[in-house]
Amino acid sequence: MLAIASCLCARALAQDNSNLLHAVAANYRSLSSFEISGELQADIPGSPWKLHVRLDDALLSPQSPLLKYGDVRRFSASARTISDSAGNPGPRTTENMNVMMPEHAAHFTEIDSRILNQRQLPDEAMRFNGSTIQCAVFEVTYDRKQWKPEEQTIKYWIDPQHLLVVKQEFAEWQGKTAESRALWHWVYTVDSVAVNEPPSQWVVDSAMNVNTHTPTVRNEWVGKPAPDFQLSDLNG
Repeated sequence: MLAIASCLCARALAQDNSNLLHAVAANYRSLSSFEISGELQADIPGSPWKLHVRLDDALLSPQSPLLKYGDVRRFSASARTISDSAGNPGPRTTENMNVMMPEHAAHFTEIDSRILNQRQLPDEAMRFNGSTIQCAVFEVTYDRKQWKPEEQTIKYWIDPQHLLVVKQEFAEWQGKTAESRALWHWVYTVDSVAVNEPPSQWVVDSAMNVNTHTPTVRNEWVGKPAPDFQLSDLNG
C-alpha cells in the first residue's frame, strides 16, 4: 500500500512540474508586448577573464503606433564588457572576440518542448530590490538533435507567481575551427521585466530605424553594474 501511495505521489509531483513548465511557456507565448532586460555571464575558456553581455529583448504590441515604421515587432540590443573575477574591467575590448550570442538564452516560449527528462530541485530564494522571490528550480534535459549532448541540459529558476524565468544556466559550444572550439558555460540573470507598458526609448529608436538593419547597442550599459530587479505585474 505504501509503495502504491509513493508511486501516486511521484506521478502527481511530475505532473505538477510539467504543468508549471507548460504554464511558463504558455505565458511567454501569450504576451502581446514586453521588455526583458538581463545579463549573460561566462568565464572565457582558457583565460582568467569573464565575459558580460547586457541583453535587452522587446516585443511590440500589434497595436503599437511604432509599427508605422515597419512590421518588425521583435527587437534586441546588447553590449559586451570583460572583467576579472573581482569585477575589475579587463585590459582588452571585445571588438575582435568572435563569440556568438548563445541560442539558449532567453528563449522561453519552448521551455516545455521536447523534454527528455526533468527534475525539480529545492526552491531557492532570490533577493531583488529589497524583496525576496521564492523560485522553483528545474533541471531539464531536452531531446533536440541539433544540440550536442553537453548542451541539452538547462537549469531554470522560475517565479511561479508571475510564470517568468528569472535565472538560467546552460552550456553551448562556440567556435567553428578546432583551434577556437570550446564549451562555454553561461549564466543568464533577469534584471527587469515590463509587461504591457509604453516602450523604452531604445525600442522606439529601433522601430524607427528598422529598415537600416543595424543592431541597436545601448552604450549606456558599458562599464555599468546591473540595475536593481523590478518585476511588473502581468496585468501591467
